[in-house]
Amino acid sequence: MPENLYAWVNLMPGSTPSLHVAGTLLVPTPCHEIVMSHLPEDPARPEVYRIMLEEKSSGAPCPQVVTSQSFHYTERNYAGQHAEVEVNDASGAATVRIDRVS
Repeated sequence: MPENLYAWVNLMPGSTPSLHVAGTLLVPTPCHEIVMSHLPEDPARPEVYRIMLEEKSSGAPCPQVVTSQSFHYTERNYAGQHAEVEVNDASGAATVRIDRVS
């Protein structure tokens, strides 16, 4: 399950608004890549921006050591008004409030 989540919208003057979501995920080996994609909105919870995390193996030989790997998702030209981000993976979901940085 995603951990250490933090989400913010960059509203700094002179830049295009963008949504950022950062955190960590435990993966089976350090050779896994975390692939992120935006999920469709849940009509029952339109205030929640949803992201899916998937682990992809590189296929190369790698030590079998559980590793905490960082991820960072960016949505450029963000115009949404979401209050929270829900980050999903195969083991569950975690939700965090979106901060506004200006």
